[in-house]
Amino acid sequence: MNLPSPEEKRRFSRRAVVTLLIAAAVVVIVVVAFVRALPDGDRELRAYQAAQPCPSAPDAPAECRWTQEFTISDIYLTKARNADNSAVLTDADGTEWETTYSSRGPVLNQLDEGDRVTATLWRGRVIEIAAHGRSQNTNDAPVDLREGRFALALAVVPPGLLVMAACVWRLVRRDLPAPTRGMAATLGLAGALFPVGIFARLMVGDRSDSPWAVVALWAVLAALAAVTAYICATYTKKTPDAEAGRTD
Repeated sequence: MNLPSPEEKRRFSRRAVVTLLIAAAVVVIVVVAFVRALPDGDRELRAYQAAQPCPSAPDAPAECRWTQEFTISDIYLTKARNADNSAVLTDADGTEWETTYSSRGPVLNQLDEGDRVTATLWRGRVIEIAAHGRSQNTNDAPVDLREGRFALALAVVPPGLLVMAACVWRLVRRDLPAPTRGMAATLGLAGALFPVGIFARLMVGDRSDSPWAVVALWAVLAALAAVTAYICATYTKKTPDAEAGRTD
């Protein structure tokens, strides 16, 4: 085995250190964002749930809930990943309210221009619409920030820690001319766990038990990825010489 030159060792070290610092910074940022959301990440959601019906139509954004009927004057549905569905709600006075939605249903895709919907307003925003016995939140609806940041942490932190471990491993073994199969498998596992975290959140959706369901699904998929990485790191193809020696 040819040992790397001093210049190559320095190059290996610089790359490993830069990658280590970037991975550490990303992990710290995500963890801090999640921890900061823990105390009051659901404050707005709790305020909305506790809001009482307004005694009369509010003239300005109010803490109480107000429900009234609107007419759909324009509607736009899309399947594009980076575009929102939208609808324009027009009240009896002709005032238009622009609303956007993260998905097409269950209400929006059942509507056409001219249809009537019942909308709930809070703090001057349209929070949800209802029609045909169903309701759907708009993008202005309050959410529990803790769930979203937890899902982000699950997708980012484990891969980030694995990348950091691989970098430290490379720094310790910088005398090697190339990364070992174990290092490569560790980086491959890190690359696999990021989409695993995103996929687990998307598959579970917005159920009330989503944090635990996300963790359970993530754990199963992560275990499969870890077994695959271990096999890739330890599997050795038998050579013809080894086969011949075993039969002799």
